[in-house]
Amino acid sequence: MKQLYLHCGGVEATYEEIKAIKTPKPMGPRHHPIDHTLLIDTTKQALEDIDCAISSESYGISNEGSEMFGLFHIEHDNPNGTYDQVVGLRDSHSQLFGAGLCAGAGVFVCDNLAFSAEIKVSRKHTRYIERDLKELLAHAASQLADKWLNQQIRYDAYFDKTLTNEEAHDIIIRAAIDHKALPNAQIQHVVNEWREPEHDVFQERTAWSLFNAFTSVAKRAPTQLLDRTITLHNVFDTVCRDEIKQQQLAYSEDNTDTDDVPF
Repeated sequence: MKQLYLHCGGVEATYEEIKAIKTPKPMGPRHHPIDHTLLIDTTKQALEDIDCAISSESYGISNEGSEMFGLFHIEHDNPNGTYDQVVGLRDSHSQLFGAGLCAGAGVFVCDNLAFSAEIKVSRKHTRYIERDLKELLAHAASQLADKWLNQQIRYDAYFDKTLTNEEAHDIIIRAAIDHKALPNAQIQHVVNEWREPEHDVFQERTAWSLFNAFTSVAKRAPTQLLDRTITLHNVFDTVCRDEIKQQQLAYSEDNTDTDDVPF
């Protein structure tokens, strides 16, 4: 079973251990923290309601249980065969971030994770959060099939885009300096991962290999993983704009009976 990468004091936890965490008192008049398991259970129900099967789940906590992270791997056909679909959860008792869900991909070979802005739900810990979460999560779950198709087209385009070392180095600098997709101190780590990939599957000089060089480094900071990988998608979608259009065209030609073209 694939696990979350938890650094900077994060530790793995079971559902029972998370359930035992005591929800603290509000930090102010508008703060309304919830049990972490409320988010977990509501998400599971939303996925069950659309016949979406969870093949494995893993959880982690940090700051003595104040922050919770969850990861569901989903049983879903994927012709690419190198990554699968995942749903990520996060919740905070300290107002670090809202209770939320995001959808994305987990790479088979290395457990790199990347989440997309196309499915991102977050609710601040204020009054009526319990009421609103059910509706928000149900709506997000209903969109998963279409958004995972977008993901397939996007990553196939990344596979098709070849890069020179000069192009890769330029993307790294622009992602860090212009888009804040990673701290400047981690630039060298991404360069090293690009030049000498930890996994042979990323030896190909493609945008997919470079993207995974970024996500290999990004997973070291799980609290920032969601925002950083969403930003990375924006950068790489621009780099691979032509390849994405080609994939969209191929999809539309293969599905002439529908007007639904992703992106």
